[in-house]
Amino acid sequence: MAKSHRRSRAAALAAAGLAATATPAAAIQGGGKSTTTDHPYTMQIRSEAGEGGASEHVCGGTLIAPDKVPTAAHCVDAHCVDKEEGMPPVGYEVVGGRTDLRTTRGTVRQITSIRIYPKFDGTHYLYDAAVLTLAGPMPYKTLPVAGPKDAALFGSGRSATALGRGLTATGTFDSICRGDSSGPLVVGGKLVGITSTGNKFCNRDYPTGLFTPTSAILAGLGPPTG
Repeated sequence: MAKSHRRSRAAALAAAGLAATATPAAAIQGGGKSTTTDHPYTMQIRSEAGEGGASEHVCGGTLIAPDKVPTAAHCVDAHCVDKEEGMPPVGYEVVGGRTDLRTTRGTVRQITSIRIYPKFDGTHYLYDAAVLTLAGPMPYKTLPVAGPKDAALFGSGRSATALGRGLTATGTFDSICRGDSSGPLVVGGKLVGITSTGNKFCNRDYPTGLFTPTSAILAGLGPPTG
């Protein structure tokens, strides 16, 4: 997961330090190089390979249990067969342990079910969260989810790390850019947010990011918090 300091489509992971005050993606501006070795819980959601054998990056995700990956609801909502029954999204799979998406390294898992937060309606960024259940466990370290006892991690002014893949650009401000949707926002070694949207222009004029907080959302989707 490397990040070049130019405007381009990145095939690797980038990380940036952000202020926890950033509110509800797209690549990271002002970030730096990172790898799945540094952050083994970072996942890629991609389209399954078609007749041509090619797959496409869709969104990011975070491994919080061996077979559980929270992501942004807007990434999978349109491809979900039945939100009420938790049916799997059509044509998607999850990849772990792959820093450079141009390689075949890592582990690929099919998705057996998806749960989208019931209040998400696709018209705004509220409740933009979903949890994927994988067909088998991923052999990577998981990231704990911040829960009700971790209120201090959500405090104003706390430093946070955002991880994602996508466009990159130079700039003096850290922000989310096009291609980083659903990546994790990490504070104190715990998942505190899911990237929802941000600076689609990936420039210095809009150094913002919008994250769905995990404190309330994930507890209602099944995975444990604490």
